[in-house]
Amino acid sequence: MDSLPVHDVIVIGAGAGGLGAACRLLRAGLKCVVLEARDRIGGRAHTIDDFGYPVDLGGQWIHGSCEDNPLFLFAMKTGQIGHKSLDPNALGRRYVDPKSGQLLAYRRFKEAGKAFAGIYRAIDESKLTPKTDQTILEIIQEHWVQARSKLKNDNSKLVLDCLVNSIEEYDGPIGKLSTIAYKKPVGDWPGGNSNLRCGYGALLGKIVENHPKLTILTSQRVAAIQTPWRVFEKKNSTSLQKEEKKKQRGGVGAMPNIKSKTESFVTVTTVEGPTLWRSQWKRFRGRFVIVAVPLGVLKKGDIEFKPPFPYPLKNSINALQQVGFNKIVIEFESKFHPPLEAKHVPFEIIPLGEDQNKFRRFFYWGRFSGRNIWLGYSMSAYAKSMADKGENAVIQDAIDIFQKAFGKSNPKFPTVKSFQIADWYSDPLARGSWTYVPLGASYEDVRKLQIGMPERHCLFAGEHTAYSNLGSVAGAFVSGEKAADNAINLLGGRGGTSPVMDGSGSRHSGPQIFSSRRNGQSCTVQ
Repeated sequence: MDSLPVHDVIVIGAGAGGLGAACRLLRAGLKCVVLEARDRIGGRAHTIDDFGYPVDLGGQWIHGSCEDNPLFLFAMKTGQIGHKSLDPNALGRRYVDPKSGQLLAYRRFKEAGKAFAGIYRAIDESKLTPKTDQTILEIIQEHWVQARSKLKNDNSKLVLDCLVNSIEEYDGPIGKLSTIAYKKPVGDWPGGNSNLRCGYGALLGKIVENHPKLTILTSQRVAAIQTPWRVFEKKNSTSLQKEEKKKQRGGVGAMPNIKSKTESFVTVTTVEGPTLWRSQWKRFRGRFVIVAVPLGVLKKGDIEFKPPFPYPLKNSINALQQVGFNKIVIEFESKFHPPLEAKHVPFEIIPLGEDQNKFRRFFYWGRFSGRNIWLGYSMSAYAKSMADKGENAVIQDAIDIFQKAFGKSNPKFPTVKSFQIADWYSDPLARGSWTYVPLGASYEDVRKLQIGMPERHCLFAGEHTAYSNLGSVAGAFVSGEKAADNAINLLGGRGGTSPVMDGSGSRHSGPQIFSSRRNGQSCTVQ
């Protein structure tokens, strides 16, 4: 153990949070190493180029297109900002009639849009305290039923249902989501959402390239983290009897174990390989550790912490929840789509009725790649059941929707050329897509994770620790920067000017990132 090199900080996880921390530490001159369980960087920001154009299987949109968002600034600087997420008039949106399969333009359902605005107003006007908090569904249930009864067209009612369900796409399930948390104590960044030309995973890759001295070790699955703690030596039985007699006489008495020594370093144990009994164990030592793994991994206990989490922190980890959000990419042999009314906006189809419970929407990616490629979103119970259904059954469910929408105009329906499914819920290195605050939890639980365990030389980073912009890639990146600043200050160095330990501010501050120059060295990714 004594022969192991000592790092200033060990960063666990090469997702956005881990990379944000590592880049900050490197710029401060600290010696750090990043340990990543996957064979790639990016975590849940994963871009593939298998379909002729970058497609994001995980994080896709830059939430908060403004100067406060460091990833947006970097994307602007490198020319990677694409189109906005959705046109406000939804010119490229079509709903699929569940009976006839007819594609229905959004402008036909203005009444449903107005009804949804009224329902949403009930959320904004709700005045709740932590003791009277309710789920979003409990707040809007009555308004939803009344608004639905006033709509005469069945498809209008289904579109209203679809709009209400869209809340889950951005935050969490309405039947569990805390209304107080949904209204957020700290606002997210303004500026709307933007797409990336290169993809989110590729953008993080460019950041790594901008820090050539960064050391990232892939395929290193962390099994245990030993943080500094006291090791007590038991006294002999005679001493214990004396202590017990002293307590019986009303004395305070000493702890049965009084001799102690303190382990001053963090020790991280990794396994290289798919199974424990066929793996090679490695150990790393550091003065501090920043744990930037997903919340689902912490909840599952896949990493053993020695000593275990203190109860307040453990309770906060258990209180927060993750959304089940999966993606599928399908490429058909030949094209099919109706002519677009506005070619400058994304084209999407949204199933209605029972199909909405399987797939929320499909974006047409062909206008970027020139091929018949569609990117689908799946959530809730269906997303969680994908692993049990199997790939073929999932793809067939998607094909049924396309045949309903395009089958009449395409008698010879094209076959599927290729597909990809990103099942983040079943992925053992993710166990979910992003964090939300359910009823019974609060943003105070997020703050506890953000503070971490500085007394044990252990801090946390990731989208689940982002008090502002919870659940986003950029929020994760900034949380890593803040964790790094905290570690730098606790180690006696000079970090940025971001708030230390409380993380209450939402504005990104501190030294400018991405300014390191290439010196002929290549980034060390092993």
